[in-house]
Amino acid sequence: MSALTLTRTMPATREIPVRRVEVFAPELGVGLVLRRLEDGDQGAFVRALRESRMHLRRWFPTNGASETDDAYFERQVARAIEGDATGTAWRRAAFDDAGRFVGVVNINRIERGLDWKADLCWWVAAARSGRGLGTRIVAAAVDHALADMPEGLGLGRVHAGIHPENAASVRVAQKLGFRPDPRYTSRLLVGGSWQAHDAWVKSAVVG
Repeated sequence: MSALTLTRTMPATREIPVRRVEVFAPELGVGLVLRRLEDGDQGAFVRALRESRMHLRRWFPTNGASETDDAYFERQVARAIEGDATGTAWRRAAFDDAGRFVGVVNINRIERGLDWKADLCWWVAAARSGRGLGTRIVAAAVDHALADMPEGLGLGRVHAGIHPENAASVRVAQKLGFRPDPRYTSRLLVGGSWQAHDAWVKSAVVG
């Protein structure tokens, strides 16, 4: 039995409800839905990944060493299933109301101790960027993350690591009320080199 099969069939321990998050965005002339990647999405996902390679290479880690695009897709499907089963992640892809792939938003490393928190990352297909879709996708994911359970994930705050030269993602964070937190930085292996990322944080409104 392969490692992928083991990941896909692992038992649930703290399962997060597998919810579709729908986004109504009339000002963009499109509706969006955030859902888990499925096997039938492979063609659209791989095409977008290949078209976005140059767009992503400085900001977002994708394929592992010698990993094909198809294997990367399979790993993302498996990680989404695992995240829901264990309650440690909420990993979703965004599609428009015509069913076209738009991008990915991931809530990773969900911790529920004294402080309920998680990490957030996203990418938008190069062909769909610059239209405000990224802001809408991230806003919907953050709202879901900070909403009380069982409707949302019940988190107290989310953290996004953003490369300081990634102006588009910085604008998204600013529009959505994230604040830079100079106490923290993160380093991600992107394009074969370690890149420093600034910390941006958004907390739930209490009371």
